[in-house]
Amino acid sequence: MRVLHWTESFWPRHGGAERITRLLATDLVARGHACLVVSDEAHGLPAVDEIDRVAVRRFPLQATLAQRALPPMMAVSRRVIDMMRDWRPDIVHVHSSQPGAFFFLRTRRAVPAPVIYTTHDPHGGRGAPLQAQVIATATRVAAISQYMAKAVVADGIDRDRVRCVPNALPWPIDPPVPLPERPVVLGLGRLTRDKGFDVLLRAFARVAEDVPSCTLAIGGEGPARASLETLAASLGIDARVTWTGWIDQAQTGACIDRARLVVVPSRWQEPFGLVALEAMQRGRPVVASRVGGLPEIVADDETGLLVAADDDRALAGAMMRALDAEHAARMGACARARARQFDWSACVDTYEALYREVAS
Repeated sequence: MRVLHWTESFWPRHGGAERITRLLATDLVARGHACLVVSDEAHGLPAVDEIDRVAVRRFPLQATLAQRALPPMMAVSRRVIDMMRDWRPDIVHVHSSQPGAFFFLRTRRAVPAPVIYTTHDPHGGRGAPLQAQVIATATRVAAISQYMAKAVVADGIDRDRVRCVPNALPWPIDPPVPLPERPVVLGLGRLTRDKGFDVLLRAFARVAEDVPSCTLAIGGEGPARASLETLAASLGIDARVTWTGWIDQAQTGACIDRARLVVVPSRWQEPFGLVALEAMQRGRPVVASRVGGLPEIVADDETGLLVAADDDRALAGAMMRALDAEHAARMGACARARARQFDWSACVDTYEALYREVAS
């Protein structure tokens, strides 16, 4: 089967949708399918590329839209249409469509292939009319969590068109590393306001008063880094906070292994929560905000703890409980067992079955 993946943000850009799309396309190719990724151009990367036997075509989607001129928009649309007609996909799998919704809608009729839309964005149908149109054209909508399935139906999509396909990750080859003796707290993700790292810093400042040996590592980059560093200094904890910058995917596991606890302090409605799942795979308890799909991964007081978003006092209390060595070891073992429920091979199986369903 020939599957065209439309996701204008793709590797080497970081994020949950980018990671899942790359894993899925790579495994589909290994299973004998042909995959082509349509992506936005990335600085310094070729327009025609191949990654792990997956073909990649990059187009200047965002830059062209920013010009707000019809001729360049039409020119890019023609290039996309020519590529789609030449490649002749059996399935078009849309993983995200902001800001590429405009180009997807202009080129949708170039091939008669059915469309599957995977909802990686909790606001896909609200406040984004073009994206809502893309979802409306889909033959099936795949929701990456029960939370997202309910959100899509609430947006007016017929329940019969929605399939819940929970995200998953390949199981780590490395054996689990015992919890470290030093109480290290880890936060991973893009440094934006939505991810709530300012809440984590305030909570850690409370924890630091009672646990002098505790340190905090924050892995990631983003526009909020400078303000977060300023906040850490104002709280008097800057000497106990390590900023790692972007962590290569191959090094993420080792980074998690050095922590006793992983915190996901998001204030936005996380569609799923890959950071939480990866931490649990490696036997680490997770303290997370009770938002979006996170409660479907983190079992409160079993594999970790859930708290209200934007509440640094509650987050600090949960971190104190989870940092206790005995408590952390018990929850970490439960977390690893629960993480096995999110099986990557089963996720790929489900997408294959969905492709066959719409293709027939």
